[in-house]
Amino acid sequence: MAETAQRLRLVPSEGDGDLRARATFAVPAIDDVERALGVLESAGRVAPRHLSSDEREERWLDTADRRIAAAVRLLRVESGGIARLSPLGTPHPVPADDEGSVQASSPVAPGEPARAEGEVGTRVAALAGQRLLETVATVRLQRRRGVVRDGDRRLLVELDELRAAQPGETDGRVAARLTIRGTDDASVASFAAALSETCALTPAPPFAATARDLAGVEPPGIDLGPTELPPRPSLAELAFATLRSDGRDFLAVEPAVRLGDDPEAVHDMRVAARRLRAALGLFEEALPARARALRRELRRFGAALGGVRDLEVQLTQLAAWRRDNPRSAAAAFDAIEGVLRVKHAAARRKLLRVLEAKRYGHLVVHLTSLLTDGPKRRPAAGRRAAVAEAPRLIRKRYRRLRRVGDPLSRRSAPAELHELRIACKRLRYALDFYQPLYDGAVAAMIDGVSGLQNLLGHHQDMWVAIGHLEALAQSSRRKLPPQALFLMGAISAQCERRASSLRRSFSRKYRKVGARRKRALKAALDDAAPKRATKSRPLP
Repeated sequence: MAETAQRLRLVPSEGDGDLRARATFAVPAIDDVERALGVLESAGRVAPRHLSSDEREERWLDTADRRIAAAVRLLRVESGGIARLSPLGTPHPVPADDEGSVQASSPVAPGEPARAEGEVGTRVAALAGQRLLETVATVRLQRRRGVVRDGDRRLLVELDELRAAQPGETDGRVAARLTIRGTDDASVASFAAALSETCALTPAPPFAATARDLAGVEPPGIDLGPTELPPRPSLAELAFATLRSDGRDFLAVEPAVRLGDDPEAVHDMRVAARRLRAALGLFEEALPARARALRRELRRFGAALGGVRDLEVQLTQLAAWRRDNPRSAAAAFDAIEGVLRVKHAAARRKLLRVLEAKRYGHLVVHLTSLLTDGPKRRPAAGRRAAVAEAPRLIRKRYRRLRRVGDPLSRRSAPAELHELRIACKRLRYALDFYQPLYDGAVAAMIDGVSGLQNLLGHHQDMWVAIGHLEALAQSSRRKLPPQALFLMGAISAQCERRASSLRRSFSRKYRKVGARRKRALKAALDDAAPKRATKSRPLP
């Protein structure tokens, strides 16, 4: 290497802003490229220059259960212990202006929890809690860079050698690549063709993917068992396929909830928890007795998610209200938003404590154990054909919806409409869970129920917003200026008008779950059910 570099005498570029054309190749080894450069120099193809060299080493840290990788993040620690938290697909080395990474202001070390000051410490602590960090890979990048002259054309050559080793490995695995930069595509292609005569060049994969492959760092998978249904599934088989699908969604979104970057993560986890609770209730007779305790724990955990989600909804609504109001109200909006963000931060801290508590850990263990164990011979109800049980279980929820909804009108109290919304949600979940058995035959009822549920959901959002604004005005009266309190009253009035507008559409939406859709649903259920199950009680 040194002999070749001395012979070529490649000099560092003083600026490569005009070298816009680029080609990158994977090569067997850096020495092969250097020999090819030497051959070209001997033939008089390239003018001699000097090659500069730079080396960088990182340790990648994670917890034993790979909490950081599960969030599709990488904790990269350079010499001195200063760390970056980067997206898992970030290029190597990290660009100086990379917006996806945050840097710690104090050292991070393996063998201890993440206690770094600054944003990295906060974010890693949210993902890992008090779990110890360990080295999962050591990655070293050596880059040699310089300029060559090919005739009258100037080219920049970069030779990168990436070496990654897992703990206990001596040498690890190596990947090498060559990047050629030039003023135009023709000069780059010509130079690459000349090199390829004595050095094998193949198109290079992204270096981020190469580093991940070499280091063996990937997000851990979630395997709760199969979700495919046999041709005529039993009630237990349908129950476990449903629970496994929603359980995977519930567990997969947890890292994003901890990290707090995705505004929809808490909502997604809350929905997954609700669907799990609904499935545990719908299929209760086909599941082991221990499933009842899971349902109770999911309800409790959902309350912690709800505290954060409600404030996120309020902040989103506040942003919409800000857009619809004059700029002169900006200071009042800023004051309200400041109070809400303080409350949101407190709710997030509470949620993180819940996620770190032993009780939540037991919930995850018991849920995972139940779903991976799969259906058993007991209880006996689980062995009955799912399609034979569907009419009874769906009918029960449909009758509940009609019993609550038939007496209601647009003048009904918000609490009564909210009760109907809950009945809609339970029926819709039941139809969703059973839909794979009916080839879309229940889709019309699902559409009708979903439309009514969405209307009632928006109506409930307005009343919740009114309640929150009133509570905020009471609890923060001394913190908010008079203009902000006046603005909150005006917004409450807007919410009341919006709720009144939604109620005017109630009767039209409610008819879509009425007699015509009821007859189509009954026909679909009875046509698919075994003959002995077709003489079921009619839907109301």
